[in-house]
Amino acid sequence: MRAPLFRVLAGGILAAAVAAGCGEAQTNLDDLVPTPVPLPAGAIPVPVDAHLVRPGLCSMPAAVPRLEGTLEADAANADWPVWLRAPDGHRMYVRWPAGFSVRFGATAELLDDQGVVALTAGQAFRLPQVRVGELLGTMGDPYLARGQWEQGGRCYAIRA
Repeated sequence: MRAPLFRVLAGGILAAAVAAGCGEAQTNLDDLVPTPVPLPAGAIPVPVDAHLVRPGLCSMPAAVPRLEGTLEADAANADWPVWLRAPDGHRMYVRWPAGFSVRFGATAELLDDQGVVALTAGQAFRLPQVRVGELLGTMGDPYLARGQWEQGGRCYAIRA
């Protein structure tokens, strides 16, 4: 009788371990922290997702309709200094990849994790692999700048 009971218990433990590993990843607030220091000279942090990193493995299928807008910025807004303006005029908030920041000068510059200008204010931006409506694009439910970027050939994937 001990052998069947042992098998049942071992099977239950194994099934629980597998189920725990297969669940949807939960957002940990510790992962949604501002860009760490040091920042490039003159840059301030932007909202990032610490799990969004490069180089990523990005396939090319496009989601329709894709996320697109124009980068806008406001140095007075410390919490969300950059966002996208949708073609219909509404704001779309985005969590950028780990290490991103913004620098304000003659024009705002969104800097990547290497301190290189990724986008400038007024520049159109498209994320063909981010489906509009997948999230709300609000401060409480922002989009993630993930997948293949049409500008500069960048690719950012979610690190497990």
